[in-house]
Amino acid sequence: MSDSSTENTEPAPVEGELAREVAPANGASPRTPDGRYQTAEMAREVTEALRKEATMAQVIAPQIRHEGLEPNKVSNPGQMLRNPGWLWRFVSRMLFRDVAFEEKEVRRIRELSTEGDVVYVMNHQSTLDYLYFNYAFSRFDLPLVFFGERLSMTIFRPWWKLTLRGIGWLFGRRKRRLEPHELLDFGLERGLPAMLFLRHRGLLSWSPTTGDTRLFRQVLESQRARMTAVANRDDVRPKPIHMVPQLLVWHQQPERYRRSITDIVFGDPQAPSRLRKAINFILHRRQAFVQLGTSIDLLAFLEEHGGEMDMDELVAKLRFQVRQSLSVEERVIQGPVVKDSKQLSQEILRTPEMRTEIGRLAESQGRSVDSVEKEIAGNLKEMAANFKMSYVEGWCIALTVLLGRLYSEVIASGLDRVREAGREAPVVLLPCHRSHIDYLVLSWLFHAHGLIAPHIAAGINLAFFPLGHLFRHAGAFFLRRQFGGDEVYRVTFREYVRKLVREGFWVEFFPEGGRSRSGKMLPPKLGMLSIILDAIRSGTTQDVKLVPIYVGYEQVIEEQSYIAELSGADKEREGITGLIKTTKVLWSRYGRLYVSFGEPLSVRDALEDSGVSDLPSDHPDFQEWVRRMGYRVLDGIQREALVTPSAVASMALLMSVKRGVHREEFIRRVGFILAMTSSKHAPLSKTLEHAMKLHRQPVVEASEQLDGEGLSRHPLALGQNGPVAEARGQAAVKAVDEVLYRYIEGKHVTAHDFGSAIVYTVVPERRIHLDYYKNNIVHLIMPETILAAAYHGASLHGAPDEGMLRTAAYFLSVTFKYEFVYNPDAGFDELFDRALASFFEAGILLRRVDPHDASVDRIVVADTAIARETLALLHEVLQPWMESYWLLATSISELLPETTDTMSIKDFIRATQKMAQHRYQVGDVRCTEAASSITFKHAVGAIESLGYIVQRQEGRDRVLVRAPRGDNDVDPIPALADRLRTFFSH
Repeated sequence: MSDSSTENTEPAPVEGELAREVAPANGASPRTPDGRYQTAEMAREVTEALRKEATMAQVIAPQIRHEGLEPNKVSNPGQMLRNPGWLWRFVSRMLFRDVAFEEKEVRRIRELSTEGDVVYVMNHQSTLDYLYFNYAFSRFDLPLVFFGERLSMTIFRPWWKLTLRGIGWLFGRRKRRLEPHELLDFGLERGLPAMLFLRHRGLLSWSPTTGDTRLFRQVLESQRARMTAVANRDDVRPKPIHMVPQLLVWHQQPERYRRSITDIVFGDPQAPSRLRKAINFILHRRQAFVQLGTSIDLLAFLEEHGGEMDMDELVAKLRFQVRQSLSVEERVIQGPVVKDSKQLSQEILRTPEMRTEIGRLAESQGRSVDSVEKEIAGNLKEMAANFKMSYVEGWCIALTVLLGRLYSEVIASGLDRVREAGREAPVVLLPCHRSHIDYLVLSWLFHAHGLIAPHIAAGINLAFFPLGHLFRHAGAFFLRRQFGGDEVYRVTFREYVRKLVREGFWVEFFPEGGRSRSGKMLPPKLGMLSIILDAIRSGTTQDVKLVPIYVGYEQVIEEQSYIAELSGADKEREGITGLIKTTKVLWSRYGRLYVSFGEPLSVRDALEDSGVSDLPSDHPDFQEWVRRMGYRVLDGIQREALVTPSAVASMALLMSVKRGVHREEFIRRVGFILAMTSSKHAPLSKTLEHAMKLHRQPVVEASEQLDGEGLSRHPLALGQNGPVAEARGQAAVKAVDEVLYRYIEGKHVTAHDFGSAIVYTVVPERRIHLDYYKNNIVHLIMPETILAAAYHGASLHGAPDEGMLRTAAYFLSVTFKYEFVYNPDAGFDELFDRALASFFEAGILLRRVDPHDASVDRIVVADTAIARETLALLHEVLQPWMESYWLLATSISELLPETTDTMSIKDFIRATQKMAQHRYQVGDVRCTEAASSITFKHAVGAIESLGYIVQRQEGRDRVLVRAPRGDNDVDPIPALADRLRTFFSH
């Protein structure tokens, strides 16, 4: 009868043979209990893996130095148990089943075990952690640990095996005892995993922490022995040992600057005693998770350093690398040392930079140093966060309930990008801003996935009681919306943000400034981004990673308030009364919430590539680089923006040139939009992605039909009338029907049933509602829509040449520069050339030689109904903005006829909205959403940049005046209005 010590023993690897069967990538066991493969797909996967491994350079197994000694003859109390007693199996499942061990981490271990042998390393010795990994490795069918440093699993073995062992001991059948380093070597010879610890701690909080280097030395010697065995052979390589840093986080508690009484009694949270470990387990086991650090290949390690260091130096370097890997993971999980707001403020006031600024401000303002310092201290008290993990945990518990009630699902993608970026440098999170939920969801996601919650820049309007207190302790720091001429406040805020970056805190702020009421990206507000970028330039910290984040909603909670604001209503001030009113949202459902993390941008790399690293922060070239970085961030957010059913359905309804659209045409138009967005590689929402996968075959067949008929697959070629558009539309019909039902129920859309046909019409006053969701994806086709509108305007007096078309497109692009976000690394000419080439490729536009001048090529529309219809659909997307800017230019001429006239911007926009209603009723404009207050504000900025108007401050009001005219005394505003009018579709 075999002893329990043989229960997880693997056969020793044999040279020229595979040590173990390769498991499939999905982590499932490839064989059924009777030895057959689970599925044919698994069989193919395993066969392919074996084939790949067989073609690799031959791996030499370790030399056997303990000849004739079998694992079941060796005393090994720390060996993990494959079949512990039934009671312990039951108890361990109850205790450990909620601990998160992500599949990607399981897959990493499985892959490393296939490539070589694994030695796990943890920070602190812990029987509790070891028991969990025994349970987890068994659960996920991973190789069990043979050698556990200073651990004993004896009491967890089945009682009958302990009895048999005792009987054997009475009759002299005693197992051979090996020294710990010999037992480790014995296991590594046979390719069996081990687990080591950097430090060992006793039961009590004041027990000393110790470390043992002998076992690290033994692991290196085992790897070196394998290398020595094949030193004279070029056709083989020794089998590597992978050292895997491993964390089991029971409580995501950052290290604190000051030790609390709890720390004194129960021990440091970062190096917990056994008692504190047990308490953390009892209280937090449902939030616990496993995180692996960067593994170290000891074969590569010795090849790189073995020739230049002796063994003591190698051991020290190896332990340092392991400790560094674990430290990096702990920083990502727990963040830097937390200081309370008072301590942080005192440190800021003592920095040399702040002392210099205080002296400068006192001198320039004719004040005493003490008065300036007192004002700065007051500003810091107003703005500073007072981060406490208990508040974050409390928020996350409440948000789990709240988000589960509001949304059918919260879908996050790209979190691994954030974790990887956080390993290299502090992270600055830059999400788009669509809802107040944005403030909360990122911290909730990070806490749920084992990442430290960020410090969040929030408007001072959110500091009202009681939420301000709760936000501040969850990491929010508050800033005023306008700094005005308050230089003291500006300096205070700059130094506070620099302090956060220097300390290594993760910071979150919204690059757009405020929430987007229009559904599309707003131009970047560069103030806070400039502080971050200047901190890197000035050497405050080595680097930070900017992470663009898309946050999207199938339906926004603030939808009705946004529409009211866009229609001219005043923005409601946040407060406790507004919070009480919003409790009604708890009785509603808002579909899915999407969060997608883009590719992080290294500020240090961008700074070195820019050539402005040595310029002062007020230099024009540095400021231009900051502006480009802002647009790079926004472009990164747009790249992650999801195509949702709400966005597609809204665009399909609003891009109609007629009053209504037949259902069949609506479905085809949905397919056309999906084809266009697919050609831009835009990610789909989960609903649409599932629908496209489910109905993939009809789309493939439609594409093959085009090939068979010799037609272009370009999405513009057949517009909404092609078979691919029809197939994609039919695939998405269920998803968009849900949106239609919601719109019809909300009286945004009217469905007219004529028996043989159904026609959808958008209620004119509700177009602005649909416009919000259309704008979520409008950036994907903006180059094409601008080109379509430019062609319409340039062809009024005949077919244009390319130069005329380029000029018209450039005018529209410059005019709407505050409306749309472009990739700053791709200039206008590149975008224009790309769009024009796609129109030529699709056969929408054609080149024709001018009959009067053979040296000139004219650009004409293909003589087909499809080409004209496709151009008209694309043109219609831009129509609301052209009407809005035309309305504003006309309003300037009527309301501010002379350069001496002034009017507050608020009153001017309200008057323009009233005029827009008049113009709509007489038919001068067709799109009611053209009266959006946000678009009018952007139009004011665009026309001001042309030098036609000026904004200035008069008292508490921002007023608008006409700019002085030139010597020719020609009024440019009517000419601008007339030119915009030429691009209208009628």
